[in-house]
Amino acid sequence: MLQSKLPIKYWGEALFIATYLINRIPTAVLDNLTPFEVLYKEKPHYEHLKAFGCLYYASTLKRHRDKF
Repeated sequence: MLQSKLPIKYWGEALFIATYLINRIPTAVLDNLTPFEVLYKEKPHYEHLKAFGCLYYASTLKRHRDKF
């Protein structure tokens, strides 16, 4: 967010979005289901998602990989 010069007033919104995304990412703890699936009994939709306000890089390295 610093690299994109996103104003601090939007950082709280970015935190909400991070939480939203984490709840839609499969996790081994739930047998590769998402928290959304467990709660609502349906798969989440992803077509409305898009990147905003920051640089991002795709990584396929298996070492040190986590949700963050």
